[in-house]
Amino acid sequence: MNRKERPAAEVSASRTRQQFFSAVQHHQAGRLAEAERLYRGIIAGGVAIAEVHNNLGLLLQQRGNKVAALAEYRQAIAINPTDPGALNNLGTALGDLGDIEQAEACYRGALSIKPDHPETNNNLGMMLSDRGQHAQALACYRKALAVHAGYVDAHNNSAVAV
Repeated sequence: MNRKERPAAEVSASRTRQQFFSAVQHHQAGRLAEAERLYRGIIAGGVAIAEVHNNLGLLLQQRGNKVAALAEYRQAIAINPTDPGALNNLGTALGDLGDIEQAEACYRGALSIKPDHPETNNNLGMMLSDRGQHAQALACYRKALAVHAGYVDAHNNSAVAV
């Protein structure tokens, strides 16, 4: 079968993949308007991809739209409830909005899926440190650093938590 004979679903999946990678490139380069347009285009196409919603949530959070980011993270988790990155991001958004209990539940949920997730360990560590639970916070930072030895935030946070 040549390229012209590929099934429409395969062509559509390929186009969606290309659109997603292009959106990520724009996002990483700081071209947020173009990235948002592409993420929303994928979503409007009816394809349920958790990473698209998660990335759109990150973009919206970068722009300061925490409530809209929260909705995108929740959508990502509805599509893929075992994505520790989306759970971590939801936890961060909830924490930013003052819902500390739910934020902690998200962090702990992410760590139940992937105990060595560095960003989640760092975020939970910061939450525990804010509560004065420094020994538990240090344990979280150490887990983050065991996976990512150069993780600057975890290094800085562990120095402050002692």
